[in-house]
Amino acid sequence: MMTRKQRFLTGTIAATALVAGGSALWWRSHEEAIQQAARERLTYRADGYGGFRPSGGIGNGSAPSMRGASPSPTATAKPQLPKPAAPQALALARTAYASGDYRTAEAVATKVIAAAARTESIKAVAGSAPVAGASAAPDGVSVASARHLMAFAAARRGDLKTARTRFARAREDAEALPKSSPSPPPLGEMPQPTLAEDAAYQHAACTMGLGDKAGAERELVQFVRDFPESPLVHGAMRRIARLHGGDIPKDAEAVWKSAQAIQRKHQEERDRAAAMCGPESLAYVLPLLPPPSPLPHRNERGG
Repeated sequence: MMTRKQRFLTGTIAATALVAGGSALWWRSHEEAIQQAARERLTYRADGYGGFRPSGGIGNGSAPSMRGASPSPTATAKPQLPKPAAPQALALARTAYASGDYRTAEAVATKVIAAAARTESIKAVAGSAPVAGASAAPDGVSVASARHLMAFAAARRGDLKTARTRFARAREDAEALPKSSPSPPPLGEMPQPTLAEDAAYQHAACTMGLGDKAGAERELVQFVRDFPESPLVHGAMRRIARLHGGDIPKDAEAVWKSAQAIQRKHQEERDRAAAMCGPESLAYVLPLLPPPSPLPHRNERGG
């Protein structure tokens, strides 16, 4: 039978062996963790509950660092500059065009068109292909505006043939956009042509610049037919007159008079609608007002 002292020594030896074995097991697992971290490019992080995590940002599974903790060198990534959206890219293209750098303007505008084409491809793959004539307004406007700018840039470089082709495409893109009623210009300002109107007009101007006078006249007459209320109608008629030494042929004059009649008719309709706006507003508002209070009665003496 063991004495008390022997039992104490035996328990102490067993406890020491257990602690030593546990320490060895922990050290071995820690060494294996370090080796695995080296193989998998893990980084030890002290934040949160600590431990090894994949190098990189939050998207790679690592936890955010605590305040004051210095980031690991392996977690530093090269910053990616965001690509400019279509309106910003178009602004850059217009700036380049205004400064005379037409090649850069065309290059930036080409990227806008390519980005819009990729967006449409993604929509088609996702099963949401746009219906003809009902494309998304921001992308459609950006594409038409970019092609319009590219056409002007080519014309500035003297490449009228390319410019003419681009103006035709710009008109097609603009006319494919959802239709909207044009808003009246601010008081004292001249109305501005739409993108489709300007593209069609510049297309005829390029045709004239290329020496095809008969083709240019046909396009200008058709322009007046297609856009009778455009502010560019007068410019089209002046160009036609220039082709004939200042005179306007009878067929072109007849089309012009028809356009003027359409302008007068629509202007009368707008004036009539504006004149009716006041009475109609009163007819709507008066029933909503409270009844007037009765006037005080005067006695016979006028008091």
